Amino acid sequence: MKSIQVFPFETEEFSAAATDALPQLLFDDERYKPLGCLIDRVTCIATYELLRSPGEISLKGQMEGLDLKPQLSQAIVGVVLERQLDALGRNIWKDGARSLAKHLLDQLSLLYGDTWPIRKIRVLVRRLEFSYFSVVTDPGWDATETLVEADRLSKLKVFRVSSTSGGLTQDVYIIGPRW
Repeated sequence: MKSIQVFPFETEEFSAAATDALPQLLFDDERYKPLGCLIDRVTCIATYELLRSPGEISLKGQMEGLDLKPQLSQAIVGVVLERQLDALGRNIWKDGARSLAKHLLDQLSLLYGDTWPIRKIRVLVRRLEFSYFSVVTDPGWDATETLVEADRLSKLKVFRVSSTSGGLTQDVYIIGPRW
């Protein structure tokens, strides 16, 4: 866990990649592949061998201890949690993995909120998939509620505004109702 905490998340390259790229593509980059493998290893060992609780396995608490800007922190924590979810892979239907997946999906849904509507919709789709396959063994979510939230998010208009200052370009996303 400590080795994940000391990774330089605040670098401009990683920050930009975390806010713009899909988590799956981010960790395919040669620069970040070792971090992805480390997250996978920690997640799988804690889940399948050490049988830790979902709250102990989730890296959200570890990541919140980092000194990052709030919006950037959401993006970075989000990609790390999504990587943990991806690490469960085909074993997601095992008992420990099932409870961890539910926990991570709940954390991601709260984390992204209305700030990252496209990411939240992606999480909601994964949540629907998970609830569809686990409805008999773990009736945790209401699919109708998830669909209503996805519909609400899909009606938001996302505007991208770029501003250049001192040779640096900064993209700002403004979210509002679609007219």
